[in-house]
Amino acid sequence: MRLVYSDHATRRMFERRIGAQDIRMLLESGEVAEEYEETKSLRSRLVVGRVSSRHLHAVVADDTESGVTIVVTAYEPSVEEWLPPDFKRRRRQR
Repeated sequence: MRLVYSDHATRRMFERRIGAQDIRMLLESGEVAEEYEETKSLRSRLVVGRVSSRHLHAVVADDTESGVTIVVTAYEPSVEEWLPPDFKRRRRQR
């Protein structure tokens, strides 16, 4: 799998202490929690999972023509927005 990191993802991963190996492990073992409408001809999705002792989310877009997966952002889900214990479902908006 060829990964490319957006500038935004690179900054956020550094701030949040999420390494490139963490993202690779998440994409290999995680689950797709949400799929998003095509944006600029790229299919994007939210991948969720546990890497080591951390729950992580990553938004990625697939460029099927070039075979590249673009990491858009990555973060640890918050209990205010996501339902534990697996953080796969959003809390309902009020």
